[in-house]
Amino acid sequence: MVPQKVISSYHYYDPVHAYFLVYGIKNNNFSEKIKINPNYEEFDKLNQRVINQKDLEVTAVSAVNLWRIADNYYLLRSGSTQRSDVGPIIVSKKKYQRDEIKDLRIAIPGKSFSGYFYYKLFFNAKEEVVVRLDKIINSVVNGEVDAGLLIPGPTTTALYQKYGLVKIADINDEWKNKAGDLPLPLGSYVVSKR
Repeated sequence: MVPQKVISSYHYYDPVHAYFLVYGIKNNNFSEKIKINPNYEEFDKLNQRVINQKDLEVTAVSAVNLWRIADNYYLLRSGSTQRSDVGPIIVSKKKYQRDEIKDLRIAIPGKSFSGYFYYKLFFNAKEEVVVRLDKIINSVVNGEVDAGLLIPGPTTTALYQKYGLVKIADINDEWKNKAGDLPLPLGSYVVSKR
């Protein structure tokens, strides 16, 4: 019997991504040969590590960064997030109009992820403050910022209304107005060419 190769995989704190990667491996009969050792990281830090250090074997990465790492990584078939139904949103305590976003102070969870790229295509707030993803809602609720950029996920876009926040912009709607029915590329998994 051939011993299993242990591969370290890196994921955002999002169980959906990890599930699709493991599902993809198990359904390709790799599970007898490969053991996945999962590691979890805040997504902006993980993107920066993939872009700058290029030292991970298997990792999630924001789709907007694929061109930066193409010399060192192959794109995997499983684990990608391409959405037609949901995308990043901008939330606040007050119902601002779309054209007022340029005058706001907005919390963002970093600048190396796809949601930030799409936000910048359509909006440009007066000031951006980098806040850890899981702290953005509280930053808006506590009045530290006027608005917050939330990425799709059960811990963000599904919870903002429970905190009395309102959606003032939907990046997916902006994308559909420009790109039609093309899905919004958000994240992918890659494997090192080593």
